[in-house]
Amino acid sequence: DKRGEAAAPLGSLGFGFVEVGGITPRPQPGNDRPRVFRLEKDEAVVNFVGLPSEGVDVVAARLRSAPKTCVVGANVTKNAATPAGCAAAADDHAAVAAALGDSVDFVVVNASCPNVKGGVVDVKEMAALLEATRSALPPGKPLLLKVSPDLNGKQRSAIAKLALSQKLDGLVAANTTSRRPGAEPTGSGAPPSLGVAPLASEAPSRGGLSGPPLKANAVGLVRDLYEKTGGAVPIIGVGGVASPEDAYALIRAGATLVQLYTALVYRGPSLAPSLRDGLADLAAADGFAKVQDAVGADR
Repeated sequence: DKRGEAAAPLGSLGFGFVEVGGITPRPQPGNDRPRVFRLEKDEAVVNFVGLPSEGVDVVAARLRSAPKTCVVGANVTKNAATPAGCAAAADDHAAVAAALGDSVDFVVVNASCPNVKGGVVDVKEMAALLEATRSALPPGKPLLLKVSPDLNGKQRSAIAKLALSQKLDGLVAANTTSRRPGAEPTGSGAPPSLGVAPLASEAPSRGGLSGPPLKANAVGLVRDLYEKTGGAVPIIGVGGVASPEDAYALIRAGATLVQLYTALVYRGPSLAPSLRDGLADLAAADGFAKVQDAVGADR
């Protein structure tokens, strides 16, 4: 929900939480259109939106005046014109966090957008962004970090250590990928393969890919982060969720919450209650009293 307009209606559809954003300090238009592409044969999407935002003042005011139907979080990031890896980038994050105040229930630092220059933040620079953001938030406001699906093993370990040292309230794993199945980088520093066949649809070479092609990668990443943090950091699992079985795989891998957006394009607004009811049935079939008891069961 880029503009903070749909959080209340989405809650009414049955979703338990909605992430708004990315939200930048100042308005910016994002990338030129066309910038969103459906890959219908793969039920996937490629977006090159580039973080369009009306600016935090407009979005925060809209959220404060909206009815509350679910938990609402905000995804915060820098303006595209702000250089990455500098004090100004940290200041941008802090400015958004301060302006949001109590208009949201949790805040996510977006360090993994593949569609803007400097959007994928080096792990070494993440601590400064997190510290600046936390310092601007009201005391006790949950702070999470959204990571890339393209992390290699060394980077995954570094993220886990960072989450523990910063006492983060959660990790969001993960964003869209700039990789394409069948044309992935290889070598010692490459991330694990997406593990799927090349796309059936013609896909733009640039932009973030989301949907079923990320499913296996998301489950593996969640499992890795859960193991490396010892289950001490809650994880929001994201990637390829289109059915109760998809969501349940992420939960058993270690996700406490599950997030989606691409499947809404193909499955429609009835998706939320079908996921809720299906998850309850799957957990019961495995002998769990509630879905929460299945978190990390595959560890």
